[in-house]
Amino acid sequence: MDMEQEWHSSCCHKEGTFIAMDLKIYALPAILALAAKAVIYLYARFSELRTLETRLYLWFLFALSVQNLAEVGIFASYAEHLPFVYFGASIIAITLLLHLALVVAREWRPTLVWLVLLYAPSVILEILLWFTPLLVQRFEPLLYTYTRVPGSLYFLFELYALGYVAGAVALCIYGSLWARTAPRQIKNRLTLLGLFPIFLVVIAVVSLQHYGMRAFNTTVTLPIAITFFLAVTAYATHQYRLFDIAFFIPWSKVRARKTAFYNRIRAMISEIADLGSVREAVHRLADTLRCPVALVSTGKPVLAVAGGGQPLAAFPLEQLRQIDRIVVANEIADTAPQTCALMRQHNIAAIVPFYPHSQNASGWMLLGDAFSEQVYTPLDFKMVEQLFDKMAELFLDKLLFMRNQLAASERRLQTLELHLQQAQTGIVALRGENESLRGQSLRLAREQAADSLLVTHAPEQTTLPSIVLLGRDKPLLKRLRRHFPQADQYVGPDSASFRRQGLPEVLVCQVENDADSHDELLSLIAQNKGRLAVLIYDEGAQAFMATHKTALAGTLIERLPDTGTDEVFVRRIQALAGLQRAVHTITDADCPFAGVSQHFHETMRELARLAGFTEPVLIESPDTAEIVAAAHALHERSGRHGDFGSLLTTAQQANAKALQEQLGICRGGTLLVMGLENLPLAERDEILKTVLSVTGMRVILGLPDADEALRARFRSFTLRLPTLCERRLDLPLLVHYFTLQYNLRAQTQAYLTQGEVDDLMAEDYPATLSALKAAVFDRLNAKNRETAPVPEMTLALVDKTLEEHVAAFEAHLIAQTLKRCQGNKSKAARLLGLRPNTLHYKIERYGLNVETKDKSGND
Repeated sequence: MDMEQEWHSSCCHKEGTFIAMDLKIYALPAILALAAKAVIYLYARFSELRTLETRLYLWFLFALSVQNLAEVGIFASYAEHLPFVYFGASIIAITLLLHLALVVAREWRPTLVWLVLLYAPSVILEILLWFTPLLVQRFEPLLYTYTRVPGSLYFLFELYALGYVAGAVALCIYGSLWARTAPRQIKNRLTLLGLFPIFLVVIAVVSLQHYGMRAFNTTVTLPIAITFFLAVTAYATHQYRLFDIAFFIPWSKVRARKTAFYNRIRAMISEIADLGSVREAVHRLADTLRCPVALVSTGKPVLAVAGGGQPLAAFPLEQLRQIDRIVVANEIADTAPQTCALMRQHNIAAIVPFYPHSQNASGWMLLGDAFSEQVYTPLDFKMVEQLFDKMAELFLDKLLFMRNQLAASERRLQTLELHLQQAQTGIVALRGENESLRGQSLRLAREQAADSLLVTHAPEQTTLPSIVLLGRDKPLLKRLRRHFPQADQYVGPDSASFRRQGLPEVLVCQVENDADSHDELLSLIAQNKGRLAVLIYDEGAQAFMATHKTALAGTLIERLPDTGTDEVFVRRIQALAGLQRAVHTITDADCPFAGVSQHFHETMRELARLAGFTEPVLIESPDTAEIVAAAHALHERSGRHGDFGSLLTTAQQANAKALQEQLGICRGGTLLVMGLENLPLAERDEILKTVLSVTGMRVILGLPDADEALRARFRSFTLRLPTLCERRLDLPLLVHYFTLQYNLRAQTQAYLTQGEVDDLMAEDYPATLSALKAAVFDRLNAKNRETAPVPEMTLALVDKTLEEHVAAFEAHLIAQTLKRCQGNKSKAARLLGLRPNTLHYKIERYGLNVETKDKSGND
């Protein structure tokens, strides 16, 4: 303390604490540094950029400015506190330097705890500096400046300065290599470039002074290094678009990549005038910039998309209308945070407007995130802006072309509107005609034969029916194959080729008058009852059905009308094929087991499942005939070797011995027991006990409705048959079947119309198959009573002899037959039972005029 007081006394006035000194030349670096900081401050103050980095930079600049002011004051006139101000400002500046490096390198947004940890060492050092001599005891003159006398804890400052500055350098190195984006890497490289001289000066000063070499200090060197750092950092923190240092190194990868990128842009600029469409230009731009691109406008929201830019096109159009200059997401994070967040939400890096103030020509180019990886330096933006200018010209040219097309389209639209008005006038007239035709169609549909309903209501068939023609009728085969190309032909039922083939669905048979050939056909039809539909024709068809109607009962047989169109012919075949597909079994001609409804198919699936068991089955149905048909179908499906029998129980059959004799015929087969509901409980139990005791025989119990006691006693599977009311879809099919049976028995060709079937279903819906059969037969009988009028033939009995009357009648009969056969003499001869030569003689004798389809007169 004595030396310090002596030094103070030699430098100060007697009545003052310091003496005035002339400003030395050694203060010039500090003054120049202070002036440079003022210029940098003005540059930073008037910059549009306002971020955490810029605020930290200004605080750092302020701390260094305080340091320079203290330094100038020391050189101008020594004051005891000025060196401490200089030293304290240095401590704060070092902490701000590390904070700035953290933000630049890591985009650090610290919490309060981390801020306290970051600034706590500087606060402790400031306290030690100002309130204790532990950090610095005093300052003493050294040549042209002053130096400190370190305290016992001065090493803490050395560690603090070295650690914080080294940490800042390390962070900048990390950011220059591994920062998230290329612009962020460039910013770290520039900061590292400016920080490197400071780092060298601080290391040199601290190291040399640590070993007692006080001649080299920071008075001159540090202001120069700091000024360089501040200039570089001001550029790095206050500009978005920074020059990449690596680009100016000839052998760097960055220069090679950027050169290739600029070449792609120049190539596209030279080729853009040759692009044929906006869509092609957008795809070419996406390949050039290596990023997704979407072009949107106010007229058509999305004009073109390329490179996977569909998510970009979802950007709100209302927000785009507010953008009138190139907007980069990284550059508006602080000035327009909402727009920046919206752009990042849609993965948009930049938006380029084209004629944003035009109502008809405005458009916006949306560029994906990869754009910022390619374009970030001022030279990059200069190149792409040239490209965007060329694209704007291209879009304007295309827009003018589209306007011309739009004008032409409007003219065509006016023409089309005129045509539309004329068409609407025609439509009104057509609607009136359509309503009239619809009424006629409904009337004709009700008059249509009921067999066509089978084709209409049956489920759609995926394949055409299999058809075989038996006979040598080549014209009919040709006519048949026009509608059914798959039809085959065989000579007759005894043909070896026909026997080797499987049964067709529909068999079309030519039946002649030769009765000897009827037996084989009758045997074929009777043996395949329900499995084969037969359509017969020719002169022997009616006689065949009349002679064998008992044997043909229950078969699907129909006679083709002698006269009829192709439509009638095709309808008959389709109806028979549909009926054949729907029939499962016919054990009784009055009770076919057939259907196409959902309820019927579910019943058949359940029946097929029960056929695999041997346990008794309880069949419930109000229709006794249907119970018999279902039981017979169950017996056939089970494949049992024994016979099928039915037992209608009465009181007299309660005798066990008589019952055993009756059951003997059904051993190994199936026995259907019905009528138990009419017996007393004791007799019912006795019969059940007897029939269930027979081994090897399956028992089926048929009841209209079984009570719980009978169910508990019988212990069987239950099969409930749906009623006709539940099988409404099957009714037209069953009507067709009973119509065929009626025509077979009555030897007619009567059919119910669709309207009559609709009336039957609406007014008197039958409950059972027997009721349905009776209703169909009653209606067909009523139609059959309306016989056709007999052709009148006027005979003058007084003017002609008997021979002349016979000749006139014969001539009239031959003429009517020829007309019926359309002039075919061979067919007419067969119908009249004459030889062709005899018929030709009579035609010549009576002078009949034969009109044939063949104008040459040949048959």
